[in-house]
This record gives sequence, structure tokens and C-alpha cells, in this order.
Amino acid sequence: MSSVKKVWNSFCREIEKLNSDTATIEELFTAITRWLSNNKKSFPEDIWSIYKLDFYTELDVREYYLGVSEDSVSLLIERLRKITPHSVDRVAMIVRDVLWDCSTFKTHIQCPNCKDDDLRIMVNEIDNKIVLACDICLWAQFEDGKQVRGQKKLRPAKKFEIDVCPVRTSHR
Repeated sequence: MSSVKKVWNSFCREIEKLNSDTATIEELFTAITRWLSNNKKSFPEDIWSIYKLDFYTELDVREYYLGVSEDSVSLLIERLRKITPHSVDRVAMIVRDVLWDCSTFKTHIQCPNCKDDDLRIMVNEIDNKIVLACDICLWAQFEDGKQVRGQKKLRPAKKFEIDVCPVRTSHR
């Protein structure tokens, strides 16, 4: 069995330990980050760094509104089981994407640029300003709708940052 398949099977076994009918998003997030921490050596350092996996393994779930775009945790687990990644890089990307989706707060504001997704509430770590960003086209704007120009280093907004954001209406 290839190393990629071993890593992926290990990941699937971890999430399958959850009762998919009753598991909460917090339990899923914790299971995934625990698995990541326990399997850090399965990923080359550059991949770990590129996908910023330390951010997720160190994240305190109590500080974030967690949720998923899927209809339920069970559907997300079912979808993940059907994936067959062909590289460790792809495994890291899939895991990061799930954690990103869980930890970012989605508004009901449609992206004005691509109109294909709703904007997520983020924080620009460079100036600590709230930014609304699109996952599809990477559009980023301030709360007043003006486009963010220049360098951005976005991270998911924490509860206390979302709670003071006037556009916090959400799918969650």
C-alpha cells in the first residue's frame, strides 16, 4: 500500500470513529486536528507550512464559530470517504480545506466580483481590520464594500471579532 493511501486511510479511520449521525462540528474539527497533530511526520515540512496546518492544530475551537457548508457533518464525512487523493500534498490540501470551511464564518453577502459564493468574515493580520473575502475568486473588501488593495494576510475571524461586525448574518 502506498504511503499516500496509508495516510488517507488513517485519516478516514479517525473521522469514522465519530458517530456521523450525532457528531457535532466541534467533535469533527477536534478529531481532524488531533489526527493532524498525531500525523505531522506524514507531511513534508514545506507542505505543512504551505497549508498553514499549525494554525489549525493550535486553534482554540471555543474562540470560533464553527460550521460547515455541507448540510450536515454526516454528509461531509460521507463525501470525504469517497475521495481518493493521489499525493500527500493533496491530502494536506483536502484536510486544510475542510478545516478552513469549518472555521470561517460565511455571510449572506454575495461576492460582488464573481457572484458565485457568499463572502466570509476574515481578519487581515497586517492591520487587524475586518475583511470580507470570497473563496472562489479571492475578492476581498472592507465592510463598506471598498476593495482591499495591497498585501493581505487573512485568517478566520474569531467570535469576538464577528460579534462586533455589522455584516455578521450567517448560514450558521
